[in-house]
Amino acid sequence: EPYQRDNILHWAVYWFRFWATVWVELPFFAIRTGLYKYAAQSVGYFVVYFSYLYNVYKWNPVVATWGIIVPFFFTQTMLAYGNFGQHQFVEGGKPSNYRSTYNVVDCFDNTKSFQDGYHVLHHLNSRNHWSLFPETFIKQVDRMNEEKALTFLGIGFFEVSFWIYMGRLDILADKAITPWDMSKEELIEMMKERLKPISQTAKQRSKIAAEENLAKQKNL
Repeated sequence: EPYQRDNILHWAVYWFRFWATVWVELPFFAIRTGLYKYAAQSVGYFVVYFSYLYNVYKWNPVVATWGIIVPFFFTQTMLAYGNFGQHQFVEGGKPSNYRSTYNVVDCFDNTKSFQDGYHVLHHLNSRNHWSLFPETFIKQVDRMNEEKALTFLGIGFFEVSFWIYMGRLDILADKAITPWDMSKEELIEMMKERLKPISQTAKQRSKIAAEENLAKQKNL
């Protein structure tokens, strides 16, 4: 993606695309990657949603505004901030699942989000039950270190994003428990590299997504 992920203005662009252009981008992405069923489903859901919104607004604008529109923008903002934050540290090229996100462990967020902080494990196996994440993490912690997967202790995704935008990667380096065989300066440099824009074209990204989708189908 073409975002400098420590720039809050780039997040604002992402936020706008997250709610304003997804209605078009999502079905076209599904078509480009051969997921025609999902493309049709997304268009159908969009039609139902906007028809519902139109009819509710026509019936009662106040209900539509405070019951649908305001909650929509609130949730979209929180989801965009959270999703962008979970994937701020991404290795360029075709990244490994170990280096396209990061983990946050032993933090309050995990007690309310079904252990969502073990996000590298989620990327590795999205079907793994959330209750197994801590145990799986302990079993794979050496591999996490070998693959240079970032893991932060005692801090959640929203806090990680905050310190990134504040330019305080030194604080995050102090909280990193994997990889443990790098100096603080090396960790900061690695984090800076993973915050840079990814220069893949849309065609390249679609090809990679199609290959990953084909691989997943073969494994089913």
